[in-house]
Amino acid sequence: MSNRWVWWFGVAIASLYISRLNEAYAQISPDATLANNSDITRDGNRLNITGGTQAGTNLFHSFSEFSIPTSTEAVFQNAAHIQNIISRVTGQSISQIDGLIKTQGTANLFLINPNGIIFGKNARLDISGSFIASTASAVKFADGFDFSANDIPTTPLLTINVPIGLQFGGNPGSIQVKGDGQGIRATTENSDVIDTTSGLRVQLNQTLALVGGDIFLEGATIKTAGGRIELGSVGENSLVSFTSINKGFSLGYEAISTFKNIQLSQEAAVDASGAGGDVQVWSNRLTLKDGSQIEANTLGAQPGGGINVTAKESVQVIGVSARDNPSGLFTLVNPGSTGDGGQLRINTGQLVVQDGAVVDASTFGTGKGGNVIINADSVQLIDGSVKYTALSAQTEPGSTGNAGNLIINTGTLLVQDGAQISTGTSGSGKGGDLTVNADSVEVIGLLQIIGENTYTSGLYSASQRNATGKAGNLTINAQKLVVRDVGVINAQTQAGGNGGTLTIKAQQLLVLDGGVVTSSTTNAGKAGDLLIDADSVQIIGKFADGQLSSRLSTTSGIGLLRNYPNTTGDGGNIRIKTGELLVQDGASILVGAAGKGNAGNLEIHARSIRLDNNASLDATTISSNTDTSQQQATITLSAKYLFLLGGSRITTNATGSNLIGGNINIDTDILGAAGNSDISANSTDFRGGRVTINAQGIFGIRFSNTPTTESDITATGANSQLNGTVQINTPDVDPSQGLTPLPEIMIDPATIIAQNPCQKVAGSRFVITGHGGLPTNPSLALTPSGVRVGLLEPTSLTTQAQSTIKYSVVNQPQTPTEEKAKMTNPIVEAQGWVINDKGEIMLTAYNSTATNYQNYWRSPTSCSGS
Repeated sequence: MSNRWVWWFGVAIASLYISRLNEAYAQISPDATLANNSDITRDGNRLNITGGTQAGTNLFHSFSEFSIPTSTEAVFQNAAHIQNIISRVTGQSISQIDGLIKTQGTANLFLINPNGIIFGKNARLDISGSFIASTASAVKFADGFDFSANDIPTTPLLTINVPIGLQFGGNPGSIQVKGDGQGIRATTENSDVIDTTSGLRVQLNQTLALVGGDIFLEGATIKTAGGRIELGSVGENSLVSFTSINKGFSLGYEAISTFKNIQLSQEAAVDASGAGGDVQVWSNRLTLKDGSQIEANTLGAQPGGGINVTAKESVQVIGVSARDNPSGLFTLVNPGSTGDGGQLRINTGQLVVQDGAVVDASTFGTGKGGNVIINADSVQLIDGSVKYTALSAQTEPGSTGNAGNLIINTGTLLVQDGAQISTGTSGSGKGGDLTVNADSVEVIGLLQIIGENTYTSGLYSASQRNATGKAGNLTINAQKLVVRDVGVINAQTQAGGNGGTLTIKAQQLLVLDGGVVTSSTTNAGKAGDLLIDADSVQIIGKFADGQLSSRLSTTSGIGLLRNYPNTTGDGGNIRIKTGELLVQDGASILVGAAGKGNAGNLEIHARSIRLDNNASLDATTISSNTDTSQQQATITLSAKYLFLLGGSRITTNATGSNLIGGNINIDTDILGAAGNSDISANSTDFRGGRVTINAQGIFGIRFSNTPTTESDITATGANSQLNGTVQINTPDVDPSQGLTPLPEIMIDPATIIAQNPCQKVAGSRFVITGHGGLPTNPSLALTPSGVRVGLLEPTSLTTQAQSTIKYSVVNQPQTPTEEKAKMTNPIVEAQGWVINDKGEIMLTAYNSTATNYQNYWRSPTSCSGS
């Protein structure tokens, strides 16, 4: 190659290098649209931005492009009296910032670029005031002036007024912040110091706001120690307002109808912890995944500011990181902190927390935990992993502060696959209250056994092991509440603190296939009461393993899978008010004790109570307590109809030295039993209890001194001298009094000699008519208007599966012609009885327990939708 060609090649390379170098330095370029334009000078890797146009305490800059390369500093040189530096980008390029932005003094910095803004992994801020980065098209001022990046007047007129808002155009650009994923808070000491130096950060009492179209935080770190962080994702032609506050600015989104989306991924961190810092987020959808977190924890004496999220469509909090950091939102009170925790509020269409993600406002210090308030059309907690997925407001071990409350207002709530919603205490502070207001609540279990502990999906208000604080109350108000497949609703105490009260108000309560609704104690604390007010209550079936039965319970020393014989705390009481109560297929309502504590009492007020197929109302006590003054359980039932079928039972039995059987009080119109169903207040080792029954009619069950294979009422003791008492009160009717003797010969044979006797045989009948059985006074003459219940042949289900038994009441005299027409239907002895839809007992001409006929009151219960 000739020297000439070498020379030309070197010139070309040098020219390209100089071009690229100048391009890098020229990435901040003034656009010459101001009266006094901006000026850029270079000092090594430092770009000094001077000039601009001042208007009062405002300094305006205008650029055709604004980007900062890696390892480059862009320094706004401003006078000390400047309060706001307002910068716009009027060109068509996106701002790419991978270096340092710095200002002088305490000025706030506004940067708007409608095309979009990207902050790289090396982007940093050194700003003493607030920083607002936005893809708005203009900054609005109080006097109506717009500093616009799109509509630039030929004669620029600037304002001395303060900025009051951001005006967006037709298609707001996105904002992207990249980072190294190292911004998750690594320490929990009582400190107001941010524990990372990377990322975007502002100082105490200042605001860091990112407001644009879609916002993506990819491993990003956005922090302030006691300041305010604003993330706003808005749609076209939106107006976001500014309000000056003691922490910079509060941004208003109330007038906006269209929002866009915000996503945090790769362990992104938005952290306003310390000195009352807070976070506000507005979007259409907010997604946190890969261990990304938003937090505003309390780190010292000053109360936390809290987190306020509004996402019109959804908030999705998903999964954990490779380092096991959960995705989540947190307003914790850190160890050693004395300030109270901030409030965590989420307003959204749908909240989804899944796969180990957490929403938590617990306290580890002496300060009170903040409240968690969820307002959503739908809330779903789904745990598809072995991690702990939860909504939580707890008092943690070692803390003395009380926990905050957790309130969920939603259309539908679903908790499944091991996820939990919980308030409670593991320290000396009181646990918070858990309140759910919903149209529909469904809790579906996933049983996990780790060591001696059992975990499943559920709603919990608990005083945990080693805690001394009292648990909070758990309240559910719903149209429909379904608990199934070992799902649990539990107000429990595992320590010395008392448990809270569990209150359920619903139109329909379904506890199915091993579901459990309980208030329990396994230690010295007293279990709380269980209060239920529902139109319909159905407790049905067992879990798939056949071992765990569905139940409502308040217990002492009885766990989900095992008993705790050293429990000294008393069980709570159950009070149920309902229209229809059905307990079926091995399910139970239990007020039991298996330790040294007393069992609680069970009280039910209902129109009808039906126990079927080994179901039970159970107040059994199994105890090693030898105190003869120990109180036993009492079951009190008030119902129009009470039926026990298929081996079902009502029991207050007791087992243990000096344990007296409990008491059973029943007040009902009709008591019916079949299939070896029992009512018992027995004691294995001491004196039997007391059974009192007030009823208009009792069918299929009778008092017995000892249990039999029939349906019995017993109060047996360890021996016959220790038997309890059974008192049955029914209407005082004695059919043997005042009888009128009938002649032994009803018809003189002589009167029918020479007549055809077959005619008489064919039409002979003897009828006794009365109200519901024998006439109240057999001496009275029978009248044609006496009530007679017709005995009808059944309709086989094989020919008409949906048929119901019909009946008739005859109360008018019948003519001889009518009698003759019906003589072909022979009178049949009653073989059984059923109850019609009016609750009346009807005799039948078939065995009502036969399996090939449909008895009206044994129709199968529909579980569709549950």
